[in-house]
Amino acid sequence: MDIGTYTFRADRTWSITLSNDADNTYVIADAVKLVRNDSGETDNEKKQFEYTYDANGNLIEMTDGSFGAEIDTYKMSYTELNQIQKVEEIKDGTTKHTT
Repeated sequence: MDIGTYTFRADRTWSITLSNDADNTYVIADAVKLVRNDSGETDNEKKQFEYTYDANGNLIEMTDGSFGAEIDTYKMSYTELNQIQKVEEIKDGTTKHTT
């Protein structure tokens, strides 16, 4: 049984509710198949990032493996209170900026 086709915008959060009781509020279904529509504009930037976190959940390193990246590694250090203390911007192993 086809219960229809529905379009969801990517910039919002949506929910689908399945119920065992049919009334005017819910649709009864045993499965829902979500299909991505890739007919839109293609993202050709091909960015590639990797993230490393410490045991406290702090971001300690971000690497940008994207072609032509001006900075390929960002290293962060934190105080004992988990506040950001220093950010290093590194390119090919050489520190370019520190804040």
